[in-house]
Amino acid sequence: MTYPGDQSPKEPSLTRALDALSPNVRNAVSEASARLAALGIRHALVGGIAVGAYGAPRNTTDVDFLVGLEAFESSGVVLLHKAGVPVRVGDVAVDLLPAEEPAMERALAEAVPLGSGPPVVPLPALVLMKLRALRPHDQEDVRRLVAAGADLGLVRSYLTSVEPALVPRLDWVLTRA
Repeated sequence: MTYPGDQSPKEPSLTRALDALSPNVRNAVSEASARLAALGIRHALVGGIAVGAYGAPRNTTDVDFLVGLEAFESSGVVLLHKAGVPVRVGDVAVDLLPAEEPAMERALAEAVPLGSGPPVVPLPALVLMKLRALRPHDQEDVRRLVAAGADLGLVRSYLTSVEPALVPRLDWVLTRA
């Protein structure tokens, strides 16, 4: 299926990602993004919605954003959400993952615009996050992204430069069915 605005199957598409979601989750994406933007908080889609944007749509019940540290206040070693930062929109959870280290800060800075919606992290950074988490659905997401046409050479090169220990993990995930 082709979607309006798709340049190629490898180009991210917010429409493609949102088509797999319930109306409540679609609304939560736009409302949470608008709130974050109004607060001046840098943000980009990650998680299942980002996987969908890159060509492997699937349903998810929450919205995940990588956000700049400006979304938080520090209380010693604990990060607390600043006032007004969305953690729920209606009955949909909004998970905010802080860009606490250089690779994630770079992913946030290089987020790919998706028209009028929120940007999405670059594909190699999304795969890195999935490999770090390594939950069963994250492993499946990596396999689905590769099946959808992810540039495996680009992903390997990125992992080699940012976190080389994840290259064998990528190979392991791809050999499992």
